[in-house]
Amino acid sequence: MSQLLKALLKRSDYLAVERGKIILIPTNGDTVTSDTWLKENWLRLASELLSVTGHAGFIYKGYSTGFYTGHKAGGVTLQLYNPATSQAAFAIFNAGLKRVRTTKHGRKGSALPKGHFTMGKKSGFVQFWCDMDLDLPKRLSAFHDCMGKLDNLIMTALTNDKNKVINSTLKPLSINHAELLKLTGSPDNCPTSSRQLPDKQLTRIPDKAFTSNHTPQGLRPNLTTCQNNYGTKVKGITGKGVMPIQSLSSTSPEEQTVDEWLDEHAQGEQTFNTDTIAQADNRSNTPPDQQNKRTSQAWSDLKKAL
Repeated sequence: MSQLLKALLKRSDYLAVERGKIILIPTNGDTVTSDTWLKENWLRLASELLSVTGHAGFIYKGYSTGFYTGHKAGGVTLQLYNPATSQAAFAIFNAGLKRVRTTKHGRKGSALPKGHFTMGKKSGFVQFWCDMDLDLPKRLSAFHDCMGKLDNLIMTALTNDKNKVINSTLKPLSINHAELLKLTGSPDNCPTSSRQLPDKQLTRIPDKAFTSNHTPQGLRPNLTTCQNNYGTKVKGITGKGVMPIQSLSSTSPEEQTVDEWLDEHAQGEQTFNTDTIAQADNRSNTPPDQQNKRTSQAWSDLKKAL
């Protein structure tokens, strides 16, 4: 059993794969440090998740364009592989590799530059792109500038005996938090392990405290994205709070081990709780007449300054 997953689940409120994205939320809410660690260890964690769960998952390695079959039809090929089993796979989508109109860059029917391709609005590749919850480029001939968005996403798919992906099965992988707890035998640190998925990425926990009163503000459609990206956007009223400053570790996140990184999170949470209670006790021990006296003096000083 993966010791890495056990350690992360023990010290985290939430660990899951949502729409292909690995989501890690530490117990103390310090997502800056956790995001840095996740960036450096993403491939290792993705491999562990696939190995423990047994899901047929793939990650993006690169792409190429060319003419395929006896009819010389244009296409784009995605190179994929499973980091847990090292299985290689590929998916081929029909694509246009010639100019559809004459421009200053070339005549109609001439070949597009290497790596460039165009897609139809109802093509299988556009459907795959939308399924991965990615924003479409402004022009369907500009995918070559956006292929890097497939990095750090985990996909699932069925393949034939030649490791060719069945395109209709290529989807983003999802692994819920409860499944990982069950497979590793870890306790649930979060009161509610099931979370409602937003239209886009999971909302990060901010450093400042905020109120829980939210008012729906209506719909804000984005016509440049896919239909499954539309949704209700909610705005909240953020209050201001005071957070004690915690001394930083002398060791950078890149040089820390998993246990050192997780121990810092636990220490930070304990420091925050202790200092917050002490501040509250100091305020409650101040007599009301002294509070009013300081307030009046502050107003008097302000008037003299003006």
